[in-house]
Amino acid sequence: MSRSTSPQRATRQSRLDIVHLLLKHDADTASWDSVACIHTAILTGNISAIAYLLATGAEVDCYDASGLTPFMVACVHSRSADVFRLLISWGADLTLRDASGNTSAHYAVRYGNTSAIAALNKAHVDWNAVNGDGKATYDVTDDPDLARRVRAQALAQTLSKDYSDCYRLSGLRQSPQWRCWMTASIPPVFLLSYTSVFSWDLSGAVEFFASLQRPLPFWLVCLTKLAIVLVIGFGCRIALSRFYDHRSEILILFSLGTSTFALLTATYVFFLAPISNAHWMLRLIFVLSITGFWTLYFWSATKDPGYIHLPPKPDRQAALVRLVDEAVRKLDNNSSISLKFTLLDRLCSTCLIPKPLRSKHCSICNRCVARFDHHCPWIYNCVGADNHLHFIIFLLFSFASSTLFVVHCFLYWMDERVCQTSDEHGTKKGWTQTVPSLVTCNPWLSCCFVNATCYSAWTAYLIFTQLHQLIWLNLTTNECMKLDRLAEFTQERSSTPNNPYDQGVWCNTLDLLRLPGYMGPKPTDWHRMLSLDHLTPHEVVDRLHTD
Repeated sequence: MSRSTSPQRATRQSRLDIVHLLLKHDADTASWDSVACIHTAILTGNISAIAYLLATGAEVDCYDASGLTPFMVACVHSRSADVFRLLISWGADLTLRDASGNTSAHYAVRYGNTSAIAALNKAHVDWNAVNGDGKATYDVTDDPDLARRVRAQALAQTLSKDYSDCYRLSGLRQSPQWRCWMTASIPPVFLLSYTSVFSWDLSGAVEFFASLQRPLPFWLVCLTKLAIVLVIGFGCRIALSRFYDHRSEILILFSLGTSTFALLTATYVFFLAPISNAHWMLRLIFVLSITGFWTLYFWSATKDPGYIHLPPKPDRQAALVRLVDEAVRKLDNNSSISLKFTLLDRLCSTCLIPKPLRSKHCSICNRCVARFDHHCPWIYNCVGADNHLHFIIFLLFSFASSTLFVVHCFLYWMDERVCQTSDEHGTKKGWTQTVPSLVTCNPWLSCCFVNATCYSAWTAYLIFTQLHQLIWLNLTTNECMKLDRLAEFTQERSSTPNNPYDQGVWCNTLDLLRLPGYMGPKPTDWHRMLSLDHLTPHEVVDRLHTD
């Protein structure tokens, strides 16, 4: 009859204080059928317990009685991405095999563990590894979709190693760099295509080739152009499906935003500016706005959003042990305190550091970001403590530029004779005649007008949302989405969230501007704020960075 040890029972119940006490008195952590406490912690999925056991000397690659490593056990029983990230960050050997020659990748695919597959793919595991039966990772599953996905990853991995295959037509589609460039090129191709189609003088072309005596009806021209645009869009959709991967959505939005504003800028510089009769002050404001837009765009996209400093990995592991020892020391001094290991609860499973308050690990940037708001696809960068103000100013310039472009379009339509809304006798046209005349007098400008109007409305909404969250509520976008799950916003015996960061409109504005006055005579350093008591941040994090 198997019997678990006390450390394993404590680990299963997530009682780290009891585990620490038992280990302090040399309790055996690996006597239950040769199953170590680390395997038990993996089964519970408790990140704090796993991190503590690893920090106190547990082997990340130890085998249990079944010949499985902790990572293999996680592939079978865990669906938490944090567990896999923690084990990989701690240095788990992903090439180890069981008695049958199966690697961790085989277990992840066999049990359909998509979280494990994503983590292993990010860690560049060998998807072409073969087990004792001669089966690759994609051969051990009965799910055809999963097998197809893993086989594609294996092929892309092979091509990235063999650069000569990347230039073959058959292998070009799987090349990671080629997929990235093709995905980013689809939005500008579609944008230029549909703008060119709508600008095409279809009636003139038909009259020239068919010798028609009268122009085509307006509705027929619109339907024909719409059909052509739909065909182009369908072709772009097929091309995108061929090159789609986990980065595609971010790349598409980034490319779409950049190409749209590049189109608006080029249209103004080469078309509207030379013929515009607008007041020189209005033109100057637009030039300043578009210059500010591109400047802040580049600044927001390239500036460090507030990445948390990462000491060398051995120092981070040693600092983790010290954090636990410090928390246990508080328990020893006051036995009435219930040890919750709040610092370990905030442990980043990838960076192996305690995450400061309001920070979050960005899976795209693969870094922890101070006062994380969101990862913005329009600037292809995170928005955090160090670039949030630049991002808001970027939005203001975006709104001003797109709105002024719309104004210039109206001024052009008012001045251009072919766009007049009244006939030669001064009689006002009806809307059924006005709209076609405005659209057909310069279709290219009409398409740009629609784009600018959409961007103006969208950026106005973003500006209102950002200012309302940061100044009125002092909440980031990430906090608004997870308000009921963050510990600092919950109160015992209270069903309504409590916001400890809201200090009033004035102080919230100072915090956004990074000026003194929010919580003291110095600007709040969200890179180090591990606790609201202002003591733990400087004591613990300074030690983490200097030891």
